[in-house]
Amino acid sequence: MSLLLVAGGLSACTPAGAPEGQGGAVATSSPAASASATGHWTEVFEGEFVSQAVTTRGRAVLTVTPSKVELKLANFSTGAGGNLHVHLNPGKLGPKAGEMGLSSSNTFVVAPLKARRGAQSYDLTSIWKELPEVQSVTIYQYSARARRAYGTANLVRRY
Repeated sequence: MSLLLVAGGLSACTPAGAPEGQGGAVATSSPAASASATGHWTEVFEGEFVSQAVTTRGRAVLTVTPSKVELKLANFSTGAGGNLHVHLNPGKLGPKAGEMGLSSSNTFVVAPLKARRGAQSYDLTSIWKELPEVQSVTIYQYSARARRAYGTANLVRRY
């Protein structure tokens, strides 16, 4: 079952592989999206980071209300490196061909990572309706040779 469903096209998104674009997005959520804009509902999706290329710890919390969509990284830390970016993914992290990988190769750039340590937040309100389903958050590093996943948090609906 998908966490989030598409409500619009991908025009404002920045697909992976193009870190210089600072678009990116998430999509509107399923049952609550049908509530009126004046309704008072909140959906929260959370997940713990799983280390991949380097040790990455912390929690990703995606909060959706009628007036705001925000991604927070709490108790966050990741390894050294430059050119780090936050991505949203329609796939989840799990076993793939004998190692851990995303179940979908599509990822969408949200923004450059603000800091390698500490709490931080990203306002996704203006881009909320622009992505397909979102099931995880990944921190990627871009280098001249490759894109490396530092860590991924699979998102689970809490309330």
